[in-house]
Amino acid sequence: MVIWLIFFGWATPTEAAAIGTFLTFVLAALYGKLNWKLLRAGVGQATQLSVMILIILTGSAGFSQLLSFSGVTTAITGFATDLPVHPIILLIFMQLIVVFLGMFIEQTSIVLVTLPIFLPIVHHMGWDPIWFGIIMMVNLEMATITPPFGLSLFVMKGVAPPGTTMVDIYGAALPFILINILLMALMIAMPSLVLWLPSYMP
Repeated sequence: MVIWLIFFGWATPTEAAAIGTFLTFVLAALYGKLNWKLLRAGVGQATQLSVMILIILTGSAGFSQLLSFSGVTTAITGFATDLPVHPIILLIFMQLIVVFLGMFIEQTSIVLVTLPIFLPIVHHMGWDPIWFGIIMMVNLEMATITPPFGLSLFVMKGVAPPGTTMVDIYGAALPFILINILLMALMIAMPSLVLWLPSYMP
C-alpha cells in the first residue's frame, strides 16, 4: 500500500508512511496483538528514533550551511569534477566513501553528511538523481551488514543460537555484501535497470 500510494502520486512519502503506520496498527489488532503495553513501547521507541533523527538533521543542516557559506562545497565540487578520471571512476570513489563510512556509523548520519557534498557533483556531472539515489540506497542497505559495526550484524547476533560468534556473523554476511556489490555494478553499468520502473510513474 505504501509503495502503491507513492508510485501513483496519491500521497507523499510522509503521508504514505503515516498510512502504513495506521495499517500496521490495524494488522496488529486483527492478529489480536494490539494492547496498551505494545502501544506504549511502539510510540516510545518511535519517539526516541524521531528525536535522534531530528538532532542529526539539526547538526546536518548546520554542517550543510557551513559548507555552503565557507565555499567548501564549491571547492570540493570543482576539485572532484576537474580530476583527470572517467566520471564512472568518480562515481565508484563516491560509493567507496559510503562503504567506508558504513563500517562505523549508521545510515541516516551517512546520508546527512555525504549528500551536501555529493549532490552538487551529481548535478554538475549531469547524472540522473534518481539513478544516483537508488545506487546510494543499495549501498546504505549494505552498510547495515558491513563489518565491524553494521547494525544488522548485531541484531543477528542477538537472535542467533548460543555459541554463535561475531566472526561467524561476519562470515555469513560476506555473500550478501558481494551480491550488493554486484547489484551496484550492474546499476552503474546499465542505468536503464534502475530507471525503467520510475519512468512509468505518472
